[in-house]
Amino acid sequence: MKVTVKAYAKINLLLDICALRKDGYHDLFMLMQSVGLYDTVTVERVKGRNITIFCDDSDVPTDEHNIAYKAAEAFFSDYKIRKTSRGLRITIQKRIPHAAGLAGGSADGAAVLTALNEIYGTGLTARELCATGVKIGADVPFCLTGGTLLSQGIGEILSPVKPLRRCYIVLAKPDQGVNTGAAFASLTNSARNTRLIASGCCAPCRRATCRRLLRAWKMFLSSLLRCRNVFILKKRCGRTVRSALV
Repeated sequence: MKVTVKAYAKINLLLDICALRKDGYHDLFMLMQSVGLYDTVTVERVKGRNITIFCDDSDVPTDEHNIAYKAAEAFFSDYKIRKTSRGLRITIQKRIPHAAGLAGGSADGAAVLTALNEIYGTGLTARELCATGVKIGADVPFCLTGGTLLSQGIGEILSPVKPLRRCYIVLAKPDQGVNTGAAFASLTNSARNTRLIASGCCAPCRRATCRRLLRAWKMFLSSLLRCRNVFILKKRCGRTVRSALV
């Protein structure tokens, strides 16, 4: 059996790092939005026990370091799939830039979980898939759900918010990428030196921060929704191209 899933990218409309947790992760406050840019992930069940990944982007790992691979392993472990029935061929057609903060890897992992739920007929709910997804990546639960969501905790607490109107968004990715883990590690080290991360922040302070952020978000959303036909024209190969991503 073969299943193909579109793995949509996301952008952060707002991202605030609230606290450094004891487990080394960060508590986050994010407003996340799905966009129309997507990878195409095809998962096929094959004979044997091996998970094989093929990708048309040579910068993307095709071994156990790929989130798609980790997603398959987590699915098999959580739902007790027999080892003799774990043979998979995963093909990823990349359109989401690598190391761009667009959740390309997490989107692929979410697509694999969605495909495996169908292939193995496990009938898992979105909540159950998200519980598996958060083990392999903080953005995976959002990628499984999509839309416009407030994301808290490390990404596992999702709440719906008023969606954006349909609009145009242009994504620009320089040649150099940024590793998410390395970026957070750099921030953590800097914050430890300057004591910017209030890991001992009291509950009233956190609630006050959330209220301020929500007010800022409402103001941002209000101004954005007053805009019409927001887009940027860019030149590529002598042609004018308009990107319509949301």
